[in-house]
Amino acid sequence: MAIDVSTGNNANGVQSAKVKSIVIHTSTSLFLLSALYALYWTLKEYDWGEPYVKLLCFSIIFLLILVLQVFRRSTTVDTQAFWLESAILTLVLISVVAVYANRHGAGIFTKPVADIGFHTVDAAELLFVQHKNPYSSRDLSPLTEYAPEFRGFYYGPFMLVAYAPAVIFPDNGFKAASLFYVLLTAILAGWLVWNSGFTRNQGLAAILFVQTALFIPEKFWTEILSQGVTDIFPIMLVLASLLFLNKGKYFWAAVFTGLSISTKFAPALFLVPFLPWRSRGCRIGFLVGLIPLYPFLYWDFSGLFRNFFWMRFVMRPDSTSLYTVLPVWLHWLMPVTLLSGFVLGLIWNYFRPIAYWPATVCFTLLLIIAQLTAKEIHGNHLVWFFPLIAIIFTDGRERLANFVSRILPFHPSEIAVDA
Repeated sequence: MAIDVSTGNNANGVQSAKVKSIVIHTSTSLFLLSALYALYWTLKEYDWGEPYVKLLCFSIIFLLILVLQVFRRSTTVDTQAFWLESAILTLVLISVVAVYANRHGAGIFTKPVADIGFHTVDAAELLFVQHKNPYSSRDLSPLTEYAPEFRGFYYGPFMLVAYAPAVIFPDNGFKAASLFYVLLTAILAGWLVWNSGFTRNQGLAAILFVQTALFIPEKFWTEILSQGVTDIFPIMLVLASLLFLNKGKYFWAAVFTGLSISTKFAPALFLVPFLPWRSRGCRIGFLVGLIPLYPFLYWDFSGLFRNFFWMRFVMRPDSTSLYTVLPVWLHWLMPVTLLSGFVLGLIWNYFRPIAYWPATVCFTLLLIIAQLTAKEIHGNHLVWFFPLIAIIFTDGRERLANFVSRILPFHPSEIAVDA
């Protein structure tokens, strides 16, 4: 006599499928976080010199981003699969913040020691206190190996606005401003992943993952809190631009891109090819974002041009750059490679307008190319990548989990039997 036990078997199968889904999602998140930690640790340990190590690490990140885009996110996900992942990510995030805050938190109360930090403070004092043009100065820059005409302020004027608190509060105004921009960066990163089509439970796990991936590199803490670099502000503006791009508000997306360029050429310059330039609002917004440059163009055009723009071309490669290990006759490959990527991005986006997510991925890939072909690959530049990679890997963990689930299919109906 046949006994129908399919209902019980199906119930067991559904429960097993849920357990498998929980294990896969949690394992995928921990795997990607471990991979990022290993890559960031390597970049931290081989901070100065070692261009081949930097080439290897950035190449791995480049390939991981490409591979993750090949996979697709699942359209039907058991939301219960994210509870364990969320709980574990919460513990990891709390542990990371506690350890690094204890190790580097005292840096909040100190002045910047990195040249780009105190150089910005000196320029802000020159402008806001002495009412002099920092781009006209011939002894402001700490780069004494360059001619006097290249020793003015070598970042954008909006950087001076961002770190004006350092003039009002000399002891801790600089680090307090940076800490505020870190907070805004974390909020923007969480907002971007929340708007990526996740359910509520998925969204909670996504926010926890993106925050953990953002704060897990110790280099993020040392550069901002201990060294006192300024790169958190321009990348924060880029994230704001991406958020408005995601919402279809192209005017504001372009405004924040322009403001970021008015702060520092990179990283926002490499987002330019992927903006929706067919939109009139985008074109107007970009010009509005460049407003901080206009007064200084009138005040001292040549000083601004030399220090903010032309300085990038006369700069000599240092030991962190691939220029130092390539034969001189191959140096032309570096700018040609970057320019080719930039132009191809412009052409592709013009004929086939790119949406928010492809724009984010392509921008990050082009930024990696820009970094590897630069004359300097310094630790402060990593601050640009931490939020972008965190956002891309947050989406990628869903894609990878779906891929793994398809490799290991589990269909509860297959275990129904007649006994």
